[in-house]
Amino acid sequence: MLIALVGVVSCSPTPQILDSISGFFKGLTGDNGALEEVPYNTISKEQIDGLEYEIREYPSVKWACKEIKKDVGTKTPRGQFMSLFRYISGMNSEKQEIAMTTPVLTKMTPSKDSMTSNMCFYLDSAAQANPPTPEEETVIIETNEPMTVAVYEFGGYPSLDSAKEAQMFAKKLGDRVNTVDTDSFYSVGYDSPVKFWSRKNEVMFVLKQ
Repeated sequence: MLIALVGVVSCSPTPQILDSISGFFKGLTGDNGALEEVPYNTISKEQIDGLEYEIREYPSVKWACKEIKKDVGTKTPRGQFMSLFRYISGMNSEKQEIAMTTPVLTKMTPSKDSMTSNMCFYLDSAAQANPPTPEEETVIIETNEPMTVAVYEFGGYPSLDSAKEAQMFAKKLGDRVNTVDTDSFYSVGYDSPVKFWSRKNEVMFVLKQ
């Protein structure tokens, strides 16, 4: 990831891209305070069998997303993240810089031999009303339905650990797992890939209506 970002700078060292990368690498020191976070309301804090989790409500907001399908057990391709990063760095119809936000949200939908991964960047409040059209056809502007989710926090790297953490979370929920949709889950990452300590990640299941 570090090499890829350096490549972006060397190929097109615009002020917009440099500013975006500067904000992105604040994660090196754990300083995500400058990054706008997707809004949500915490409904309750729960505990079951020693595991703590939250119930949250997320409103309907706009995201820039790119979906891929990959073989089960393989890492998420680097190009998925970079396509979204290029979009917020100005590769859009308005050549508009959009501030990096947190977290990066990825909907994971497993099938027998593959995993569909839809990675999304939350568009900051300045871009919510009228986001520019992406130049890359594979980057799509999406609006989520309001959702209520069960959320479990863990460390490490979401691309490596989310699936096993989601399985563990579902198992811990026991009878309560019947109240959530386990056909897919959300992998949520708050930190730069090159932050090596005190990382924050989450997995989320959507509650059934």
